[in-house]
Amino acid sequence: MAIAVWSVFLAVMMGGLVWLARRVRRRGVGSSVLSPIEEIWHPAIREFRFETEAYEERMVPMRTPDDPLHPD
Repeated sequence: MAIAVWSVFLAVMMGGLVWLARRVRRRGVGSSVLSPIEEIWHPAIREFRFETEAYEERMVPMRTPDDPLHPD
């Protein structure tokens, strides 16, 4: 009986973690929540994350046609 309860508990925990990981990645807030776990399992991800964040900060938003400073 105890083994069955423990197995169900582990299955629910693993399912919850999978659900959390998918939700966090979909919403784009995974870096703050899952970064310590990812750094333990894949240490090279830290450098990649820094490069990605620096690239995103350097991006310039495109101007829209209704922008008063648009060249057309």
